[in-house]
Amino acid sequence: MSSFTISIEHVVGGASGLLAAGFSPAAIPIAGGTLYIDPIALTLPVTVGGGFGIAGAGNFGIPVSFGNPALSGFTVYLQAGFVDGGAVQGVSLTSGFKIVIG
Repeated sequence: MSSFTISIEHVVGGASGLLAAGFSPAAIPIAGGTLYIDPIALTLPVTVGGGFGIAGAGNFGIPVSFGNPALSGFTVYLQAGFVDGGAVQGVSLTSGFKIVIG
């Protein structure tokens, strides 16, 4: 079984956003940042903890486990975006990241 935690840190405290997943990498300019997934296959609404409105105080973690050996070698790309009044276009994006199961 593969287990890990997807952690996002240093977000504006209490910010709402989306965690997006897809199966192909990309580099598309959007909202003053770069979208690293295209097409997006799944989105999960998230709200980070931390002191509301405090820059860098927010964080989020979600534990993930894969127990099916048929998923070994499966690749997924993830990125999150959050409402951020201090960002260039009101949205801050994380870097994209790649997960290979196995």
